[in-house]
Amino acid sequence: DVAPPAAGHASPVWSLAFSPDGRRLVSGAGDWADARRPADNALRVWDAATLAPLARVGLSGVPYFARFAPDRRRVAVGTSGYRIHVLDVEAPDAPPVDLEGEGTGAMTLGLSAPPAHRGAVRGAAFDPGGRLVSVGGERGAVREADNELRAWDVDAARELVERRRSLPAVPLWVDVAPDGRVAVGYQSGLVQVFAPDDE
Repeated sequence: DVAPPAAGHASPVWSLAFSPDGRRLVSGAGDWADARRPADNALRVWDAATLAPLARVGLSGVPYFARFAPDRRRVAVGTSGYRIHVLDVEAPDAPPVDLEGEGTGAMTLGLSAPPAHRGAVRGAAFDPGGRLVSVGGERGAVREADNELRAWDVDAARELVERRRSLPAVPLWVDVAPDGRVAVGYQSGLVQVFAPDDE
């Protein structure tokens, strides 16, 4: 059976993710603000069987991706504001955990806290232990360090700086295997796999 389309977003939908148990669906939508229309950047939580709306959470920018953690509660959302928000879909009214890197960014879009990456956050994935791995970069990057793989302790809301590494090109996606290997796909067409102890 195909459920009828659900209305709920006023902007284009950029990201979708099912919870690991298939009971929840999250959708991220957004647009860039202009003088004619304010931005509507938000993540919505749905009952995956009926598409009944369960919650809406406002975001700091356009949500490029959303990924569920193994615990089925937390969702990592990366935005055009160079931020990664971690939301609890079972407690959507709770403030999100914002992951922030140690370095300052060239563009912070009016936000005073350091961004998660110095370039746009292109993707993220949780490893089997619940830590988050993310990639960021810019098409116009002139410094190798602008294209990076980073890892995060979500519970402590801090970066695992010792696992940060530079990447050879602009990364567009990342995923983590059950054994902890990290795969990165690049704008240049390359695919790279890192061993767990090389992350």
